[in-house]
Amino acid sequence: MKDIYLKDNTACAGVVSSVADFLHLVKKSNGEWLYGNLFRGQGDTEWPILSSLTRSITPSINEIKEKYGDVELNSQKFEDIFKSESLKKSMIDKLNSIHTSYVNFKNLLPPYLNEVEHKEFILNSDLSLLLLAQHYGLPTRFIDWSLNPLVALYFAVESSEPDTKKKAAVFIYTGENTLTGEEFYQGFQYGFDVNCKKMVTSLTDTDSNKFDFIQAGKVSSYKFRMLAVEEIEFIPSHPISITHFRFDRRMDGQECMFTFQNKLFEPFKPLESKNLIKIEVEKPYSIKTELIQLGFVTSTIYPSISGLAQSLKFNHANVNYKFL
Repeated sequence: MKDIYLKDNTACAGVVSSVADFLHLVKKSNGEWLYGNLFRGQGDTEWPILSSLTRSITPSINEIKEKYGDVELNSQKFEDIFKSESLKKSMIDKLNSIHTSYVNFKNLLPPYLNEVEHKEFILNSDLSLLLLAQHYGLPTRFIDWSLNPLVALYFAVESSEPDTKKKAAVFIYTGENTLTGEEFYQGFQYGFDVNCKKMVTSLTDTDSNKFDFIQAGKVSSYKFRMLAVEEIEFIPSHPISITHFRFDRRMDGQECMFTFQNKLFEPFKPLESKNLIKIEVEKPYSIKTELIQLGFVTSTIYPSISGLAQSLKFNHANVNYKFL
């Protein structure tokens, strides 16, 4: 458990303070890959790579310190905190609450589908539903990446201010196992049918004396829950990269890909450590302004009326304006 609270120790390829330096280092780090590496920007170089679901179902380090004081991460006391029945229950309750949000998202989605430009197969694939939920802000076990290094750089510096001192980071991952969304979901369904056959059979036994209609109806819900929030024994624990059809212009603009995080209480970890490096970004606000000058504005990354308004707000109503 402590690993999700430790400072990130990914090998650093270098530190940059300009877009030109960043692109030079990306070119150098890409090696033989002209295109295809995955990039992820984070606002603090010390943060490990975690899924938004992991962050949502675990207490923050500040919350732990407020209750237990300055506990050493490597101490037995820290491990014992997570053995507490009350904390276990709180984490399970939060996980169940988030899972309920997925179920509600699935049930309430149809009237909103007109907002999605490419709707193909969404309602026939629980994977697509979860990725759509992730795309629009619900925390899931999937981790966002981009095929475009400058998009990742934008995300790394997006929230920076003129006085931001901490270094941001862009992670570069050379995918080790990649599937299309259809391939991943088909593999999951085959694995479920084989590994959960006994359970499914017990719930759907058509013997008139044993058949339980209510329980039989729960099979699809159980499969959805497994994909959404449970560790799945028949899926490898190392990352699986997923390329998926794009829902809208925003997904196109961000050149999105995803990795599936099977173990919810561990940070992202490649199969081989050499396949993940990071570039540290100092002077993040300076780089943010460079990117804006190059056309990487909110309305490009988030093409919508909201994105347009945020771009105009930054340009014309910037809270960092100096009156004196």
